[in-house]
Amino acid sequence: RKFREFARRRTARVHSGQGPVQERPFFVHASFTQPHDPYSGPQEFWDQYEDVEIDMPTIPFIPRDQRDHHSARVYDCMDNGDFDMTEERIRKARRAYYSMMSYVDSKIAEMLATLDQEGLRKDTLVIVTSDHGDMLGERGMWFKETFHERATRVPLFFHAEPELAQRLGLGSPREVPHNVSLIDLLPTLADLTCAPGEDWRTMLPAEVEGRSLLASLKGDFKSCECAQQDTIYCEYTSEMIPGGWFMVKKGDLKYVYCQHAPLLFDLKADPHETVNVANNAEYREVATSLWRLADAKWPDLPGLNDRILRSQRCRRMIHEAMMKGKRRSWDYQPMEDASRQYIRNTGESLQDLEYVCRAPYRGKRPEK
Repeated sequence: RKFREFARRRTARVHSGQGPVQERPFFVHASFTQPHDPYSGPQEFWDQYEDVEIDMPTIPFIPRDQRDHHSARVYDCMDNGDFDMTEERIRKARRAYYSMMSYVDSKIAEMLATLDQEGLRKDTLVIVTSDHGDMLGERGMWFKETFHERATRVPLFFHAEPELAQRLGLGSPREVPHNVSLIDLLPTLADLTCAPGEDWRTMLPAEVEGRSLLASLKGDFKSCECAQQDTIYCEYTSEMIPGGWFMVKKGDLKYVYCQHAPLLFDLKADPHETVNVANNAEYREVATSLWRLADAKWPDLPGLNDRILRSQRCRRMIHEAMMKGKRRSWDYQPMEDASRQYIRNTGESLQDLEYVCRAPYRGKRPEK
């Protein structure tokens, strides 16, 4: 609803004589909480999966004593054998997740339809992505809290209508074959808005870790820094993990770095991450190389744990203070002022509005 209101106000500028749309570029960030636990989508979309065969996890439940240190800790904190996840319940949870995906698809379709209705689609670059996935019962794990592919590999789509794609030099649709990260979005957007010959880095007030994907979007992988490095970094310093949990992915090799035993998966040979080859002699050189990258990125794991605890104490103090007195919700609440929704027969405003709205308005109203 908010997006529709924004689009209508924007295109209304043309009809009211306030100037062409292209004078003011817009950026809209629309965020949806679904798909996400708890696994409960709208009934309409749940019903769409009636009589549809729901797939089961590829890797079934792994007993605690056969898990890596982090996965075992997640089990202790989030499961611990307290839940009876039968096959029927697993299928229902996955069905609900799929129904939430369909719900979000429908919302994206509504936004695209709004762009069409308001004549904005041809000039709008649409990006669809997500912050994380969900294990959905794989390995007996749920939610995120892990660096396994099901939880960390997310969609990232760039879409432009043919005319806009040609202006931006994006060419025909293609798949980028190298690793990318969400932190590459800001540099890419900055690069898209640069004038010819301008460096996107000069547009930002401070240095950022991400890299522009624009060259790869154009199919020029040789000049794309991200494609040449083919390396991304992830970190997890949330609940259930002491001192942080980190990951380096270079090509098809994923290295998980922490204060405990490391993990190394060769995703090309082992796409389901069933074999930890960190101590395999054949991967010793690769493991050392990835360890050096991780150690350079996160050089002080023991000190990090101390900083995390100090930060938590500070944030708990702020939280306790914010809980006192009247609390305000951040939810979007559309404000409707009826006095501004209709033409009123009061003063000069009625005549002025009628003058510029009866026909296409070409300029300033003549002086009386």
